[in-house]
Amino acid sequence: RGDKIRIRVKTRFLEGLQPCYEAVPRGSPLAIVGSRGLLEIAVNGGSARTRLGLKLGDAVIVVGSFP
Repeated sequence: RGDKIRIRVKTRFLEGLQPCYEAVPRGSPLAIVGSRGLLEIAVNGGSARTRLGLKLGDAVIVVGSFP
């Protein structure tokens, strides 16, 4: 279950993995497992690069337990 993890991106924490983009309000950031099975940091209806100030190579830290 992805609700047991926290993802740190710069100074922001994202709580758990979301099942779909629409699980958070429009304009809100989220963490989701994409179609290729990789962790994605995204914004519902927007750009994580713009909204969170991310750039290629920024650290993403996953903390918590996995099943």
